[in-house]
Amino acid sequence: EVYLVGTAHVSSRSCDEVRSLIRAVAPDLVFMELCSQRLSMLKPQANDTLQNITLSSTLAALRRREAGLLETVLNWLQAQSARALDVMPGEEFRVAMAEGQEVGAEVLLGDRPMQVTLRRTIEGLGKWQRIRLLFSVLFSGVTMSGRGLRRWLEKQLDDRDVVSEEIQRLGKTYPSIVSALITERDQYMVA
Repeated sequence: EVYLVGTAHVSSRSCDEVRSLIRAVAPDLVFMELCSQRLSMLKPQANDTLQNITLSSTLAALRRREAGLLETVLNWLQAQSARALDVMPGEEFRVAMAEGQEVGAEVLLGDRPMQVTLRRTIEGLGKWQRIRLLFSVLFSGVTMSGRGLRRWLEKQLDDRDVVSEEIQRLGKTYPSIVSALITERDQYMVA
């Protein structure tokens, strides 16, 4: 039997669902939508690093070209979300790893490498789409206060239909993003 848990990377409810399912089922294998490049998310110091990501540190990282544009901006937006919800991104992975080990399950990292996904995402966007996406993400992150962002995120995370609708809307504006981030990775993980 296969049990599938749909999670949000900044949701305490997702952590609870993962914990409950692994304890109830005691599976032989826990498969995580995580690649070895993102394995560092499971380490406690990743929390400290994320807490220190601000808009000014993000802009400084871009100037120093520490990482790609999309990766840097997404890290900043994820840090914003994590602070608003008081849940570290990827906490459900840490819970799955710990609970899987507790029940003696093999833990498998099965996602496509992050760098491949980011490259495919960027390659699929034209120049103006990249600029539009960058400003859209930055504008959203800058204009929402912690409390406003928290309310919006909680509403999104509590209603799975809203999440599906948001993905559909994203797919209409940026079809290559949905393809690279969702469709291609789903195909990779089931292969």
